[in-house]
Parts: sequence; C-alpha cells; structure tokens
Amino acid sequence: MILVLGLGDPFLAQKHPGAGSLSGFTSFVVGLHERPLHTRYESLQSGVQVRLAPPAAALLLGVAMHELTNRVVDLADVAGGLVERWTEVLTSAKSWPERFALLDLVFGEQMRAGGGGSPIVRQAWRALRRVDGGVRIKDLVAEVGCSHRHLTALFRHEVGLTPKRAARILRYEWAARRLRDSQSTPAAVAVECGFTDQPHLTREFRRFSGVTPAAVRRKNPGQFSTRR
Repeated sequence: MILVLGLGDPFLAQKHPGAGSLSGFTSFVVGLHERPLHTRYESLQSGVQVRLAPPAAALLLGVAMHELTNRVVDLADVAGGLVERWTEVLTSAKSWPERFALLDLVFGEQMRAGGGGSPIVRQAWRALRRVDGGVRIKDLVAEVGCSHRHLTALFRHEVGLTPKRAARILRYEWAARRLRDSQSTPAAVAVECGFTDQPHLTREFRRFSGVTPAAVRRKNPGQFSTRR
C-alpha cells in the first residue's frame, strides 16, 4: 500500500481503477488494487511517499483495509487530524533525513497505540512475502493453524483482499521486478515465477498494470541486477 503526504500542488488520480476523470489529492492513501490506476501531476511536487505492508497500514490508520481496496482515498478522510500533525512534522524539519527520522517516530507511536493486530495475519503475510505469493492457500492455512474461513475474514480486515488475491498481487510484483532488474525474457520469468505459461503471465500483467510483460522489459533495456 502507498501513503503520500503532499507538501506541494495536488496529484491527480482516479478514485477507482477505470473510474474515468481524475480528482485532486494532496495527501492520500492507495489501497491494494487489482487494476491499473491512472495518475498525473502538474506544477510543483513535494512530499513523502511511504510504502506500507497492509497489516502495518491497518495499525497506522485504524481502518479496515477492505475499505481502501481498489481505491485512492484522501488521507484526511481516513486519519483525520493525524494528517495535520504528520504534515507539521515534515514542514518543521530542516532536512530530509530529519523528516524521515521524525516520521519513523510518529508512525511507530501511532502503530503501537493501535495495538498489535492479528498475529495470524502477520505470520501469514510474512509467509506470502517470503515466497512472493507462490504458495498454495491450503498450505498457508495449515502453516498458520486456523481455518480457511477465519484466515479470509482476518485478511479482509487487515489486508483488504483474500489470501489468494493478495498472493496474485505479490506474484505479479515479483515477475515485474524480474523483468525490470534482469535480462530474463518474459517466457523465462513466467517459469521462474510459477505461472502456467507466458500467456498466463501476459494476462496477469494486463490485469494488474494494463501493459504486457514485453512492454515492461522494453522500458528497462540493458539493466542487470541480482539484488532483490
């Protein structure tokens, strides 16, 4: 999930995937989404973008994550007066390293105040991230030691999607990283990331990003890295 604290002119973004016209947002949060969202910015852009694991976002914002799924939401509508406090932290700091350090403090304070969340969700989310979504859900259920129905209910509240749908996003992100950071072909990435075949990979890319794997690879020619 992405949280943006804006200090400049508003960003323009669709409130929902495929929602048509763009709306202005200064500070906002983007829930997990399964379709591409169109964004645009104009004039001066200044602020901080924070990537949050969904369980961490649930603690920080104090809302059920399914309320943010496939949406862009004004941060004040979710966090209320906290947004003003966080923005003041950014504007009062004298350097970007100081801003990052202060945000770590206030975010950590807010998460601790929100309680610990579900240990089952934390365990299951770590398990999904560890294998980039490449796990059978029945094996995940067995690992965390609860019923499929219970895990699904917990995930809806603290992640925003079912475990299966969240795993699809993680696997797509893994494949996208491999295409951006390596010289592997789409066919090789499909095999490496556990897709049935290259057409399956292409369908998932069109679903989540609106472009083909080949288009992602063409945007990053000549890059090579073994780091993840």
